[in-house]
Order: sequence, then structure tokens, then C-alpha cells
Amino acid sequence: MRKILSGTLVLLLLVSLLAVHHLASGGSSESNVLLIPLYVYPGCQWDSLIQVKTLYPSISVIIIANPANGPGASEDSTYKEYIQKMRDNGIGVLGYVWTDYGHRDISDVENDIDNWVNWYNVSGIFLDGVNVSSADESYYQTLVDYIHNKSSSFLAVGNPGSYDPDTLDAELNIFDVLVIYDSPGYPESWPSANTSKLGALVYNVSSFNSGDFADLMGEAKYLYVTDGNAPNPWGRLSSYLVDEVAAITGEAKTDYVLRVSSHNTTGYSVVEHYITYNLSAGLYNLTYAITLKNWNSSGAGVDPMYVYVNDSGNADSYAYFTWTNGYNGIALYSCYYDGSTTDCRDLDYNVTDGWHNLTITVNKTEIGFYVDGSSVWNVTSRDITEVLRSGAGSWDKTAQYDLYIDNVTERDGSSTVVGENFDDDYDCYFTEHVGDVAVVPASDVPVPFFGSALAVLLGISLLILTMRRR
Repeated sequence: MRKILSGTLVLLLLVSLLAVHHLASGGSSESNVLLIPLYVYPGCQWDSLIQVKTLYPSISVIIIANPANGPGASEDSTYKEYIQKMRDNGIGVLGYVWTDYGHRDISDVENDIDNWVNWYNVSGIFLDGVNVSSADESYYQTLVDYIHNKSSSFLAVGNPGSYDPDTLDAELNIFDVLVIYDSPGYPESWPSANTSKLGALVYNVSSFNSGDFADLMGEAKYLYVTDGNAPNPWGRLSSYLVDEVAAITGEAKTDYVLRVSSHNTTGYSVVEHYITYNLSAGLYNLTYAITLKNWNSSGAGVDPMYVYVNDSGNADSYAYFTWTNGYNGIALYSCYYDGSTTDCRDLDYNVTDGWHNLTITVNKTEIGFYVDGSSVWNVTSRDITEVLRSGAGSWDKTAQYDLYIDNVTERDGSSTVVGENFDDDYDCYFTEHVGDVAVVPASDVPVPFFGSALAVLLGISLLILTMRRR
């Protein structure tokens, strides 16, 4: 998830992996349902929503699938697989069908409905482009009856995107759910009607406002708000999806981290983070933090973190932490490869004696290594234009390592800091998981960095160092 963070939150991010709990304000209503148009090809966005549902099982979620302004010309095996995955994880799926405000031939609409039912395990149909005119009531009643005849359990949702007070009651009698708002920004007015059948799809809302969202919860049972914008505001999940989930369920929003344990049977535990950060705009820091412990004393090691960078001459270099059986026994090293030579420095940390927090920061001219909040090495690098990849993980087959990965943070040329959270992450980082990998509450991380006076002092020092590089 990309969101603007204050300097205080940066401090928390760098210092601690402990959960920061806060209650979503504005009340809650267990009856509300997230109705999410997910107009993107199945993949990590869909997986992210399944993850949110797993982390907050009490939330009710229905998505709208839309392969090609409808079901498309033929069955798509990927859609089939992911729609079933959604259903298996307790998420309803509606098939999108365009009606052209009552102008589309009803037999064509019914053919789309047939294809949705025959090809995919949907739980209902979403009729878009609904006309609010009374002249088309019989048209839509015929379609809703057609849907219900397919299955009495199917949900028939109509989306006029607005409403006419004179015809609203009649439309509510036709559809199971009626989306009467589908526009940018929160609605300025709302009718006095049966809230349990009303829906609202709100886009182009840059940040989560608990009061506005709570008001909408009281007006529409089916709702969704996103910071997505035209031309396809539904092309990714809202960056504050979990805030909405917390508000609806009344649960505390929990910070999550990624836990990776070495695999002990069939292969390696691997987590790869493939992303490109453009550093050409100026000062731009990337912070990547993990917490780890190695119980192994036999000499086997692991490289827990890699950051690959590209310079203005289009040459790759990389920085990484490793522990291995070196000159002083099993020790932690920081290493930098400049394109021709690898320089590894013994950091004099015994990684068998407890948990450690590792961080690598990158800006245009410098790569910094930090252990437990203390700077251990700063490398003056060539003009860095891109961070090509941040990777974590490649373990041997003995179950002896646990690694916890906190949020990835970035700071761009305007000193804006954005974070990537595993619980509500729309950029789908860390999507390649092999072995024992799970998202867990940050409170499960064994090192209580936050709350320790020493840790806070170390974090403040790190923050000051970071600010000096701006």
C-alpha cells in the first residue's frame, strides 16, 4: 500500500516490528459488505484480497469480475481458477454484464449471463449501465428473473450509478442490491430508502477518512471507497482497504509482517521482491528492514537480504547482509559488490545469540547498512538511478532460521515517505513464496524493539542520519 507517512511513523517503522494497534473510528456495522469491482486480470491483486479476508475473517466481501466488459468470448482458465479461489476463501463473485441503459438486446444480455454461469462458479450477476427510467422496469425485471431462475441463491445487483426519487422504490423492488452512487468523491446527498439494499462505489478519494466512511456505512449496506482514479479506478485495490475492513468489522487494525522459516522437506524458502524504484528524481531512500535469528552453530549460513542497484552507466551492483563461517566463526557480514569487486566486512555480531534487526538504505550516491538501528557501514556508490530488486531469502533445507520482514519504505525527492504494508499492499510485493512463508501479526515478532528506551534512542539516531541525507 502506498500512503503518506509522518516522520514519527518513519521512526516507528525503522525502530520496531512490534504491532501498532489502533481502533478504526466511526463505529462499525457487521451488516456492511465490501462490494469491490476488481477489474484487473487475476493475479497478485486477487491474492492480496484473499490475504485480507484471511487476516480479517469476519469481513463480508463480494467482488465484481470483468474479463472483457462481460465474460468475454470464451472461458479463461485463469479467471476460472481465481474465481474458485475466491469462493473457497469465502469471497463472493459477481459476473459483470453491460446492459447499455436498457438499449442492449435482452437476448445478448442473457447470453452473457449464461456464459458466466456455465464457465465460472459465480455467486451472482452485476448488471451495469442500468436505466432509472420507469420505461425500462420490465426489461430489468425480466433479467433479474432470468438470473434468479439460474439459482435462487444468486445475487442480482443493478448499477444505475445514480437514482431518480420517482422510480427508486420500483428499482429496489426489482434488484437484490441497487448501486445508486458510482462517482468520484463521497456523495453529497442520500435518499431515505431501504439501506439494506443500497450500494455505493466511491473512487478518487485520496485518503481514508473514518468519519466520512462511517457516514456511508450508515447509508449503504454494500460499499467500497478507493483512491483509484480514471480511466480505471477499479484496476487495483484501494490503498486503505484494511482501514475500511477495520471500520466495518469493528476490529483493531493490526500491523503485519512477513515471516519466512527455512523449509525442511522439499526445497528452499524463498521470498523475492521484484520491483524497480526510479532514483533519478533526486534524493530517494529505500529502507528495507528484517528481523532474524540463526540457531545454527554448525557453520551453515544464509544471505538474508539483497538490494540490487543500477548506476547511470547501466552497471549493476548490489549490497547484502550475510552470515557465514568466516574468520571469527559464524559472524554477520555486510557486503557490497561494485560491478567488479566484492567487499565484505565482518560486523562483529554473533547472530546465534539473539534476534537482530537489519536495514539497508539507498539514495542516489550512498548505500547504508544498519544493525539494530546503528549504522555499521556507509558505502559511497556511483550515481544510482534505479533500485532493481530487493530480495530476501535463500535457505538451506534444515529448519533453523526464522526471518521477519517489516514494511518497505521509500522517500522521494520531495521528502515524502511511502510505505508498503503486507496487510493492505496493492503493489503485490513478495508474491513469490516457496516454503514456509506466512503473514503474521507484528506483535508475534520476538524482539520488542519498540518500548525499549535504548531502541528508541537508536531509532532517533537513525532518523537523524536519514534526514541529514535529504
